[in-house]
Amino acid sequence: AAPPNEAVIEEATIEATRRLAPLIAERKASLCTVSTTPSAAEVILDGKRLGQTPIVFVMVRKAQARQLTLSLPGYHNALYSFFPDGNPAPLTVNLHKEAISPTSGQ
Repeated sequence: AAPPNEAVIEEATIEATRRLAPLIAERKASLCTVSTTPSAAEVILDGKRLGQTPIVFVMVRKAQARQLTLSLPGYHNALYSFFPDGNPAPLTVNLHKEAISPTSGQ
């Protein structure tokens, strides 16, 4: 039996991945691998900071789609929605630089 949602803590650690692995087999979670160019973007899942890219974690299915935000200063945020279903969820993102206004830096 899966632990109650209160016990499910998503973290980008080997221990958390091992603990949540049974949920992947039950199609209640997906293994997510996120990388960005450039790297070191903040990875935020439903408002909770998980770490920086590159990162691997298990995303657990919830009633609503999960919201993943990638944030790096000087670049536009990248937003994604996921509905974990047991399949791997690899994500490779090229972050886009924010436009610099003509008046800045002069």
